[in-house]
Amino acid sequence: MRCCLIVRGLVLGGTSFVSTVLPGTETEAVAEMQIDFAELVRRVTELFAVTVEDLCSRRRTKVLTDARALLCALAMEYLQMTGARLAENLKLARSSICRAERRGRVLLAEQPVMREILLGR
Repeated sequence: MRCCLIVRGLVLGGTSFVSTVLPGTETEAVAEMQIDFAELVRRVTELFAVTVEDLCSRRRTKVLTDARALLCALAMEYLQMTGARLAENLKLARSSICRAERRGRVLLAEQPVMREILLGR
């Protein structure tokens, strides 16, 4: 069974699934706000000019740590991914994901526009 996630008035899930769960709510606004992990990764790599391999590496340049931090914070907050699942996807330790997520929350607090850029709002 698939599910959708409603966070701060946003519905996350597949377009067809959302329309069956919430009849009459299939609007352009809902469709525009949908994002999955693969899309979030694509947006982060594009914004920071890094590759997926870079994100999964153990390298710790400023650009890579910021990219990882924002990816982890947004994936955990908006996609409700667990640290364990992120660690598995990024091939990093769970403790590294937790530290990155904390740094990401700080970055988002300092630069709220990053949330809008990466989530497309």
